[in-house]
Amino acid sequence: RSMRAAYLLEATAVVLDAGNRKRVIMKCLLQILLCSVLQYFIMFQFILPILSSPIDSVADAVFSIVQLSIPSMILWLLSFYAFFQCYLNILAEFSHFADRHFFSDWWNASTLDSFWRKWNIPVHEWCLRHVYLETMQAGGTSKHVATFWVFFISAILHEYLFSVSFKFVRPWFFIAMVLQVRVCKQHACPSPRSLTRA
Repeated sequence: RSMRAAYLLEATAVVLDAGNRKRVIMKCLLQILLCSVLQYFIMFQFILPILSSPIDSVADAVFSIVQLSIPSMILWLLSFYAFFQCYLNILAEFSHFADRHFFSDWWNASTLDSFWRKWNIPVHEWCLRHVYLETMQAGGTSKHVATFWVFFISAILHEYLFSVSFKFVRPWFFIAMVLQVRVCKQHACPSPRSLTRA
């Protein structure tokens, strides 16, 4: 009786049975497959024909960029959904990881700073704990210097990830991320007291 009362009065985790766990995994795998098929279709139907067409003038280049914008965005959104909603939930099911908060409402972000905090919660939390707070507390640096280090280390890791994936090194991702520090600097940076949890 006391266990039942404790269950009703306290916030408890709901444990899924093995059947539900298999259903969740199969559903996510099916969604990843559907995303992959849609990505393949978009790539070969809309993106590759534009990329293979000759560009003779600046107007052709601008027109090609405009034509690529919508299919590229759809491709990116499908990749985001397949990774953050499906793949990470499959990993969470296998590892029995209870916290499923992998992203927040990044589409409602009004600033670039807010976007970076919301779109990839695990990376944001890692950078916050291991780079931002450590450089401020142990290193004694200012909020702006700590923000620069977060973007710098994140840019190096992203550049490494892209260079290994695409098998060539181009500094464009690195430069783009480091230049975003200036935009985020114009907005308020968080203080370490407001970020630490009791």
